[in-house]
Amino acid sequence: MSHYDTLGVSKDSSQDDIKKAYRKLALQHHPDKGGNEETFKKISEAYDILSDEDKRRQYDTPSNPFTSQFPQHGFNPFEMFSNMNININPSNPQEIKLADIQFSLPISLEDSIRGISRHIPITYTTKCDCVSFCNNCNGYGSKIVQARVSIFVTNIKQDCNHCNGRGIIGKSDCKDCEATFSKEVTETLDIVIPAGVPNHWTMRIPKKGTVPMRRNEIQGDLVVNINIMEHPQIKKDGNNLIYHYNIKLRDILIGVNLHINKFGDNLVANINSKHLESKQMIIKGKGITWQNNTGDFIVKLNIDYKLKELTEEELKLLQETFDKISW
Repeated sequence: MSHYDTLGVSKDSSQDDIKKAYRKLALQHHPDKGGNEETFKKISEAYDILSDEDKRRQYDTPSNPFTSQFPQHGFNPFEMFSNMNININPSNPQEIKLADIQFSLPISLEDSIRGISRHIPITYTTKCDCVSFCNNCNGYGSKIVQARVSIFVTNIKQDCNHCNGRGIIGKSDCKDCEATFSKEVTETLDIVIPAGVPNHWTMRIPKKGTVPMRRNEIQGDLVVNINIMEHPQIKKDGNNLIYHYNIKLRDILIGVNLHINKFGDNLVANINSKHLESKQMIIKGKGITWQNNTGDFIVKLNIDYKLKELTEEELKLLQETFDKISW
């Protein structure tokens, strides 16, 4: 593709047409405007040659000696800044929130109902004691410099060559980090899990996550994921507690008082024939309290309908009983 094609102009275009085409394309493809840097370089290269009458005349000659003297794709508009005095942009780079540390904490159903305090160990990576912020870039790892590209003044982000873009300087002979400039630290945190927490509930502890290495980085958080373990007899259903009980048909017909130990709280369920249809008995307000909402304790009845083979006399007595209760 020729330089004329790059700027979208014809060979007989005037200098004014070339300048207008360049301004339009440069604004469209400028890296500060989200454009592609390689495309911007090609546009600048084409304009540099076509805007100069002598270079353009050499470029248009049939033998095109210009290509040997000025390689078409070897021009880098940013190379002109190497001998310029650059100004560090006084504004700081945008702050970056670092990743959170995830921690899974299993607790028992009883602990989730009552609430509990726990000591949890967390391990994270932080700067070694031998490390300090780079004075050349003020700990940001890069600098913003101002430079001129033809008629434009642009801001360019450059990695700091003093710290290799890391923002920190450390000792190469440090025995603690062996020139990695980082170390692992284990810390024990005391956390309080409130009573009644739902399963998979998360609590966020600020600034206990990934530790910053550069000055514009913000430490992440510690996110504790609560996982409630299953209980062999009592199940959690939202704020309700479900208790399954196997009962014989005769017991539910005659009636029985069922004593249930709900983690130290003695519950009494009076099971009788009125529960035969619903197959459950609800004890109001004896479930889990969470955010001012209290659930129920629900006894699910697994009724055993098996009967032994009855004699004629037993069948007669049973029939008389059914007749008396109109059942």
